[in-house]
Amino acid sequence: MSKIKAFALEKIVKWLLGGELFQGIKEIVDGLMDANIPSAEKRNLAFRKAQVIAAGAASFMVNLAIEAAVYILKAKQSSLEEK
Repeated sequence: MSKIKAFALEKIVKWLLGGELFQGIKEIVDGLMDANIPSAEKRNLAFRKAQVIAAGAASFMVNLAIEAAVYILKAKQSSLEEK
């Protein structure tokens, strides 16, 4: 995964949603990354939790933030594994 793409994506989503909101969603996703539950269940749980903190945001924006958070966190994780 490209660190440059992850960096750019993070900046764009922060701009669209707001930095604090996106940080909260990233924390939700990060907390579920290593959970021993099926991916679909992780995604549904992340979406439900994110909707609580992003009450005024459209659901497609919450979905975007979750997908971006997964990509960014995986990019950071693979970057650490390469070192």
